[in-house]
Amino acid sequence: MYWNRLLLTPLLFACCGSIQAQEISVPSAAPIEVYGNACEKISKNEPKSSVRVRVTDMASYAAAENMPELAQYRKQLNDHDLSILIYNLIDNYLDDINVKTIVEDGRELCVEVRGSIKPENLQSAWEETQDEIKHRAEIAAMEEKAHPNPQELYPEVDAPNPKMLIQPNGISDTPPAKLYFEPTRFYNNTRSNNFAKVLKQIFAEMPNIEIVETPQEADYTIYSDVLRAKVDPINDNNNRLQMVVALELRNAENHIMITEHQNRFVLFTAQDNEQDVAFRLLKKLFKNAAKLLYKKIERDTNRGEATERAQSELITPNP
Repeated sequence: MYWNRLLLTPLLFACCGSIQAQEISVPSAAPIEVYGNACEKISKNEPKSSVRVRVTDMASYAAAENMPELAQYRKQLNDHDLSILIYNLIDNYLDDINVKTIVEDGRELCVEVRGSIKPENLQSAWEETQDEIKHRAEIAAMEEKAHPNPQELYPEVDAPNPKMLIQPNGISDTPPAKLYFEPTRFYNNTRSNNFAKVLKQIFAEMPNIEIVETPQEADYTIYSDVLRAKVDPINDNNNRLQMVVALELRNAENHIMITEHQNRFVLFTAQDNEQDVAFRLLKKLFKNAAKLLYKKIERDTNRGEATERAQSELITPNP
């Protein structure tokens, strides 16, 4: 199995919805001024240049994402395709870029990005996104005929058994948090249960967690997305992989409690196995995001316990 078919090129193993092409008027011919900022922690084992590239990309994304003119496109795109549109804008149409460092204290690096996007280029990026969606749907339809059972093409990942409860710190009086995992979604709207198994492995190692098979049993549901996986050649011997993932935690009432994005660059040589590099990075980003979701679950569980104790004390006060 070639991981680049899964992570480094659009996944074409499932039918994708199409979107009707349409013209959207641009209100002004003047360049659209954009502004965004972002911060990233500095790791001892990572070159500062890599951190700067990554945080600049994050700030650029925020700049394009926050411009009001994007609102008219948001209504017509899902999250995956909106991300494709934004990355197209910052990769190809962001002009007059000015990057300014606002914090650099050895622990984190914060930058702000200012630039502009011409209205006609915003329209061009929108049309290119529409073309990509149509082209992707056409190829996906052909792939579906060639592979009637597309999940067989995904690699198998061992997952913990359902109902498995791991409590490394000993038996707890607190009922375990029951988690259900939706299939991982990719930036071309395809899905894979096998990548969700990676998350199950991560959460199964955390205390007081129970993995369940259906959303009806769950206290919380976790949604996972691979929003971007792109390789850029640096020179004849080196390449750069960027990956963007997101994890979303929802409670039993389907309310979003937290959404955590992770965005990383890694450099690798022509001698490295591209698929192995991609999978290692995916697991790392999933693990980083999972830790933050787990903390949110812990806080939510503790609040629930505190409320129950308070109610109990009011109903049956101590003599």
